[in-house]
Amino acid sequence: FPSHDKNGRISDPNGVLLSSIAEGQTVTMTGVTEHSTAFLRYLDKHDIGLGCKMLIEEINSFDFSMNVRMKGRKSITISQTAAKNILVKPERSR
Repeated sequence: FPSHDKNGRISDPNGVLLSSIAEGQTVTMTGVTEHSTAFLRYLDKHDIGLGCKMLIEEINSFDFSMNVRMKGRKSITISQTAAKNILVKPERSR
């Protein structure tokens, strides 16, 4: 299970929450914190799975949903609720 650091952020050896990632960053999905059938179906419907690379194109300032682009595909919108349950590893800046 993830643990919180002194600033209240979740720290996990499997990655950080997608909801904590800034616009313009590329990440790789490393896991989930929610395992309900409905959430796993949501991920499957959007072809989001382990090892999936995503570019955070835009974060909506109203509801904090994220427009993400996966390699070779159109952008999709991920809700803030979903983003808070997806673990990712940011790519290192070059």
